[in-house]
Amino acid sequence: MRSLSKCKGISIIFIFILICPIYGWEGSQDRCGVKLIFLIDVNDLMCISCLESLLEFCDSLPDETLKERSFGIMMVGKKETEKSFRIVQKKLNCFVKTNQIKFPVHLDRSSGNCGFEINGSAVICIDFKNNVIRKFKFPLSRFQKTQIFSVISGHSE
Repeated sequence: MRSLSKCKGISIIFIFILICPIYGWEGSQDRCGVKLIFLIDVNDLMCISCLESLLEFCDSLPDETLKERSFGIMMVGKKETEKSFRIVQKKLNCFVKTNQIKFPVHLDRSSGNCGFEINGSAVICIDFKNNVIRKFKFPLSRFQKTQIFSVISGHSE
């Protein structure tokens, strides 16, 4: 697995630099120094295996990890009109409430316009302790889940 993953057009490092101050993650020295960013492709709301994998993975994580170390970004395509964007926003709110998602999920309407395409949902695992960023696409394999839990528990390889 590569230490640094790139999404088309813009690097994950850039996103991380922009988001860290918002969540107070700069210079993070907490227990194991691991953060999770869930990138959710709006089209994956129709992909049952991707959706099940995402929800199953979220259910398997400790509440503390979800509430204090995780957040999500729902990526919306560039062809969204104002009306369709509002519809997606309502779907997101319903999705979060219905599935009892325990971390904040933000809707990014500019994702398609700025060249940032993820081609499916993914979780980005940022390991401050070892200075490693990894991207795992949904649906997750058993091996990928093991890798993420290893990093979260502070036993990264």
